[in-house]
Amino acid sequence: MARATKQSVFGANVTGHPDVFVTIHPSAVLRGPDRDEAFDGLVEDLKKAALAL
Repeated sequence: MARATKQSVFGANVTGHPDVFVTIHPSAVLRGPDRDEAFDGLVEDLKKAALAL
């Protein structure tokens, strides 16, 4: 199972899929030790993905 970390590649070029975005699963926000930080990170990732569309 893959795990998204701070070292994850964002906007990677995967063969056949030029725009791949990796982030945490939204439910991880609720399970993590710092919900505010996790939520803020998820929102930033989703904003970047939206701009790439």
